[in-house]
Amino acid sequence: MNSKKIRDLAFTLHRYLGLAVGLVLVIVGLTGSLLVFEQDFDHLMIAQQYGQSILR
Repeated sequence: MNSKKIRDLAFTLHRYLGLAVGLVLVIVGLTGSLLVFEQDFDHLMIAQQYGQSILR
């Protein structure tokens, strides 16, 4: 293989691997944020459902 084909193959692999890893990192970040703010979400949902004050 000449260097142009190897370079194009490396560029294509780098692009798709980067997109796949980026998607995984976005999912990990979103689920981590949900876990961190789980208690706040629970309080908000209870307040909306039962009309209680959000103040603790």
